[in-house]
Amino acid sequence: MKGFFNKILSRGKIYEEERSQDKPSLLHRYARSKDRARYLFASRYVEGERILNTACGDGYGSDLLVKTENAVIWGMDISEKAIRSAKLKYGAERKNLKYLVGSVYEIPFEEGYFDTVVTIETIEHLVDHERFLSEIKRVLRRDGILVISSPDKIVEDRLFDNPHHINLLYKDSLCELLERYFKVEKVFSQTPIITKPIFMVYLSFIFSSIFLSGKMVNTNDRDITGTNNIFICRKA
Repeated sequence: MKGFFNKILSRGKIYEEERSQDKPSLLHRYARSKDRARYLFASRYVEGERILNTACGDGYGSDLLVKTENAVIWGMDISEKAIRSAKLKYGAERKNLKYLVGSVYEIPFEEGYFDTVVTIETIEHLVDHERFLSEIKRVLRRDGILVISSPDKIVEDRLFDNPHHINLLYKDSLCELLERYFKVEKVFSQTPIITKPIFMVYLSFIFSSIFLSGKMVNTNDRDITGTNNIFICRKA
């Protein structure tokens, strides 16, 4: 079954370019719709006037986070190409939407600068999770909000492999890691998957991909996860 899903994704060239697509395929549009749903969901939890969106890619997610003219959204990415694209597409339209090149390991802002940090599908691409979370904690103000999402490792154990995911965690493991730096207030699962018995992984994945791909389900049940999970955290 895993080989079957891998072949579909390989033929769709889904992993050739994750950041942007000039002529996206059907699978790319589907993946982008899921990412868009995560950003729109994250926007519900954005607080304050200074917001950071790490690994912003071509900038469309940062644009979705803009809620009021009083808030300034900083979209940051390590790719100069991605930031140039973001500035061209969105930077000129909103004065309170800014983009810059920067590393998540060395965020170029002072301690406690941001009220909210949003990082969507980033941590699984990083070797050093500890350094990443420590840096986010540094730039967040006291009581600041972190919204972070990542795929669940069970997806790549059972369904398909993403070569860009070099350090993927299970939902529970990521939650435990986050608790070392923040207070995890809520956990939501996107495209819900029932993990036991094993055959339910495949059946629930197919059903959820068709009918629930954009839905976020609030769950703490260890037998239910999502292809992607989103954690709402607060700096103590």
